Formats: sequence, structure tokens, C-alpha cells
Amino acid sequence: MEDFVFSRAAREDAPEIAALYRRVAAGNAENLSGWNDEYPTREFADADLKDGAVYVARLDGKIVASVSRLPGDDLDDLPVAYTPGRSCVMNRLCGEPPRQREGLGRRLAAYACAAAKAEGCVTERHLCLRGNDPANRLHEAMGCRRLGEARLYDLDFIVYERVL
Repeated sequence: MEDFVFSRAAREDAPEIAALYRRVAAGNAENLSGWNDEYPTREFADADLKDGAVYVARLDGKIVASVSRLPGDDLDDLPVAYTPGRSCVMNRLCGEPPRQREGLGRRLAAYACAAAKAEGCVTERHLCLRGNDPANRLHEAMGCRRLGEARLYDLDFIVYERVL
């Protein structure tokens, strides 16, 4: 098994994270994720990093996966019944296209989840594009509970929650 190093990203990682976003979007031929040239951008990486909310997996010093953790209230207005308590939103989980389906995303999400729990979160929330079957299977395999569906940004999402 390869030695991935999991850590919180630093602001100077923004160009490398944004480049990862571009590679993932370019490798998204079926457009299952909804990622494209306009989303996500370097500005998303910069904003998430400013809040100290990005976790990465590195292999040989290179970022090969990333996930952002946002305040839980970002999704409070959705028509679903969340578990009460402090929450966070896991967003923009991605991995190098050749590394996908190797369990790296699940491992990185577990690392970010442990950090959220240590900081007092009791749940994490996820949105996943309705037609993105691989990502929806990943969320279910990670123990996320499907709460319902929501339409945001002119896209249909499945809303998940995981109790930490």
C-alpha cells in the first residue's frame, strides 16, 4: 500500500489544488460530477483555504486528493430533517483521475471527519449530484444517510448526513 500523507492544506497549496480541480473536471467525460471550466475554480480553493478548511492527501509530496470542510449552516435551508447539533459540510471531494476508485477519497474523508469531530461537530453534511452514481455509492459506503433531494445552482442533488 502506498504511503499517503494526510494533512490540512496551507494557503500556498491553492495553485496545486486548483490544478487538481482542473484535471478532475477534464477527466469527467460523462459530466457525472457537474464539474467544468467554471466550477470549481482557484477562487473556491482560495476561499476554502482562507477559512483553514481544506484537507489533502499527498503522495511523494504531490497533492493527489482534496476535500473542503465548510460551516454546517451552508445547507440549513434545505428541506430535509437534519440531526440536531453542530455540523459541517464536506464539499469538493476529489482525487486524481487515475487514482479514483482506489479508496483514497474514503480515506481522506475519514481524516477530515476525524478533524471535524475533534473540533466539536456531531454531523457532517454532503451534497451529491443525483446522477453521479459512483459518488453516491461512495457516500453510502462511508455510512452517510440519505435525507432527501434538493435543487441548487440549477442542479439536482441528493442530500446526505453522517453522524460523527
